[in-house]
Amino acid sequence: METQEKRTYIINKCYKLLLLKGFDGVSISDIQKECGVARGLLYHYFGSKEDLFYEVVSKVTLPKFYISCEDTNNMNLRETLNYIYYRYYEICINDELKGISLLNFDFLTYRATQENMSIRAQYEEGQAQELKILKIAIEQSVANGDMETDVDHNELALFTTSLISGIWMNSLYEGDIDALFKRLRDVLSLHMTLLKHK
Repeated sequence: METQEKRTYIINKCYKLLLLKGFDGVSISDIQKECGVARGLLYHYFGSKEDLFYEVVSKVTLPKFYISCEDTNNMNLRETLNYIYYRYYEICINDELKGISLLNFDFLTYRATQENMSIRAQYEEGQAQELKILKIAIEQSVANGDMETDVDHNELALFTTSLISGIWMNSLYEGDIDALFKRLRDVLSLHMTLLKHK
């Protein structure tokens, strides 16, 4: 197995371990056993356990939730929110997060953004991109006549991302993916109703 291929293999295996056991619950021995590699090779590739964890967040976790403008091109707000909803749900199902503590998933990202400046910058870029996409979608809805609003588009985009983040944060201790996404769907539906979006 080539070096980059081996690194990617270890990163992906470590991601699954971190979801199951959490940041502090995974040891180098766990990673060795899961990946079938020697301790020395792990340190050769990543330098430290923390560096490996940062690679997981940077290369796996954050890119999963990054949405480009091309993904939602010409969508109105309702269509964009549906796209984000189903994209996030698909990630959670494909990553087998059912039955796994959402707290492990979220804390992994949170801790990495607190300890590593480049990961924090990557996270903030993703957040800024989501705001930009929602603002464009709001403008599209207004231009299409799907919605009328006197609210500043930037403020409405910020409020909408806060709704999504708030539902996620309130569900961290439950660990029930279906309940999380039902609540998210219900809140976003109410949001559309209050905005009188067609």
